[in-house]
Amino acid sequence: SSQVTQALSQRTHYYEADLKGSTALIYYHQPHACFVLQNEEGLHLLDEPRLLACLADDIRRNVSPADGEHGLTKLLATRLKAFDQGGQKQLHAQLNEQALQQVQQQQQLQAQLNQKALDQAE
Repeated sequence: SSQVTQALSQRTHYYEADLKGSTALIYYHQPHACFVLQNEEGLHLLDEPRLLACLADDIRRNVSPADGEHGLTKLLATRLKAFDQGGQKQLHAQLNEQALQQVQQQQQLQAQLNQKALDQAE
């Protein structure tokens, strides 16, 4: 897993995990200097211990003793993916869209809370 964290930290690769039956992308986000897990629930910031826990969970779920001594190597070869220029642009566009949606949802929620507070004050 040190190879995985190193590749992620260098921002040359991302990790495509299968966590709880759904795909999640894990990558290093330079502006926040942390790892990010992106799934259908949104973006989740990960410190290194949480990253290692996610990797361990993915490995436990997807590598069995029947896979032999190369099972882990094969899994990591399919999960750890190099950023090509197009893939990186697509990922950033996807992240920006998701971040925008989260901000809009937060603004809508705040507006609803403000309206509720006004209604109660009257």
